[in-house]
Amino acid sequence: MIKELEDGTEWVKATYYKEGMILKGTWEVSIKIDGVRVIKDKNGNAMSRSSKPIRHLEKLEFTDSEFYYKNWNTSMGILSSDAVLIKPRQEMLYSLDPIDKRLDMGKIVDPTHEQITEYLNKVLAKGYEGVVLRQGTKWLKVVPEAY
Repeated sequence: MIKELEDGTEWVKATYYKEGMILKGTWEVSIKIDGVRVIKDKNGNAMSRSSKPIRHLEKLEFTDSEFYYKNWNTSMGILSSDAVLIKPRQEMLYSLDPIDKRLDMGKIVDPTHEQITEYLNKVLAKGYEGVVLRQGTKWLKVVPEAY
């Protein structure tokens, strides 16, 4: 689903995968990390999905990324703290469009629920939040709580 920041910058919002969905065609599979989504607006400012400014990323290169360091709480703490205790670095940003190679799990054709569950279990075993299935601007989050 295409969404927009207040200035008209477009970004893709993922919806949840639900058991029983029929998925046809080729889908990209990627790891879902639990970080902070950051999108550069038309003026080059780092923004949240709700068009709120995100600090401390001015010198880093990205367009639509997940800022991630250790976990969501640590990631959010770095970006919201007045004092920069941990300086954000480029490697803490994971591109979402195009997908960062560190998150890329390949492609799957006509995925079944069983195959999707296998991908999910693999990433959960490694401590990640879930997977994302992508086909163009249709992004589906696969996480344990959602289905």
